[in-house]
Amino acid sequence: MIKMTKKSDIEVDTQVMLLESPFGDPAHLREQERAADWLIAHADRAYEPLLEMMRKGTAGPAVIQLLPRFMRSESIPALEKALITKSEQIARAAAKALAQHVGPEGLEILKQVVQSPGPGAVIAAADALAILGNKETCLSLLAALTHTDHRARYHVVQAAGQIGCLTKDQLILISTNDPDENIRALAADLYDSA
Repeated sequence: MIKMTKKSDIEVDTQVMLLESPFGDPAHLREQERAADWLIAHADRAYEPLLEMMRKGTAGPAVIQLLPRFMRSESIPALEKALITKSEQIARAAAKALAQHVGPEGLEILKQVVQSPGPGAVIAAADALAILGNKETCLSLLAALTHTDHRARYHVVQAAGQIGCLTKDQLILISTNDPDENIRALAADLYDSA
């Protein structure tokens, strides 16, 4: 259930409910986009309640992914916290939002978090960095190749390979030495397509 803002603005609350609709058919998707557009157009009423939802941990993925469209840096600390401390679904939404954020702050956070110990945050950050495709992230991704969690390592190798951070020698080394069979296969595939 979606929790409403404390000082309720009924129209904002209604648009948030429409935005976070769990249905994915074309009619609902259009309704979600209209709700997003309305919230952006009424930023003076909508931004603070949405940010408060983030701070309280009640924002769903749709609200989280909408925040970069407001182009306000105040949302970055809340997005970073969600990336590090929340469920994998919320972490993924927060990582995507940080990747879409205007300015370098979001990218810097993703580069730091991809090297963190939490596997869910690493996975989300690596996936967001892969979408960005920025070679500036290679050093951070290469530093994360030794993560102890095989799922996190898989996403890091995948992102580093997609961006072009890994040399053929590094791919050979991963494809022969990584303890996880899926990561070895991924590195071999990346080598073949390089």
